[in-house]
Amino acid sequence: MDSNGSTATLLGREPTFKDMACSLAGVKRLPKAVLKETKEVVALCRRFNDQVVRPYALELDLKMQEDPDYLPWEFVKKANEWGFYTMWMPKIFGGQGYNFPSISYA
Repeated sequence: MDSNGSTATLLGREPTFKDMACSLAGVKRLPKAVLKETKEVVALCRRFNDQVVRPYALELDLKMQEDPDYLPWEFVKKANEWGFYTMWMPKIFGGQGYNFPSISYA
């Protein structure tokens, strides 16, 4: 797998997107765009975890054991750089305009 990871690879990893989103399959006449955007969000979240958080997991765990109130501000800043704080804001307000149901799978 390349450093970014393909979307299909990320969605196929356990728990698979299909297993997580079985409730989406039950909705009749679900717009395909909603399903597509939800997959994009899940893949982006997994990519962020792989590239940003996972390399520091042991260090982060140790710091949080020592100080339960510790907040890794470098991850907060990176999440902002990746656009996580504006993903579900409407485009008219400067956000990315993703569908709101996708937040429950992120």
